[in-house]
Amino acid sequence: MLLHPAVAGESAAPPASPSAGECWLVGETATGDWAGQEHCLASWDGTQWTFASPTTAMTVREVSSGTLIRYNGAWQRIARPVNPSGGSTVDNEARGAIVTLIDLLTEFGVFSAP
Repeated sequence: MLLHPAVAGESAAPPASPSAGECWLVGETATGDWAGQEHCLASWDGTQWTFASPTTAMTVREVSSGTLIRYNGAWQRIARPVNPSGGSTVDNEARGAIVTLIDLLTEFGVFSAP
């Protein structure tokens, strides 16, 4: 759970039928078995939930989106920057390179999809 954390998603309530090894980020106002475990990583071992408190700069990958999520007092997804536009001089090659870079970083999971 902690070496290369990958989470199914973020939720305030535990899933109804988790699979053994499934890991989640516990959201705000947690309920049920997750009550009082806000912001923690929750891992199901097939019998019970195990919780780990995040530390500053901890990074996890969300499996469903492939996005990296970082902890800094709260879990944060890095927003995808807007593509360049405007300005008095248009440099199509530079803009094209920036758009390609942004697309690749989004595909790799550094930025969350728009």
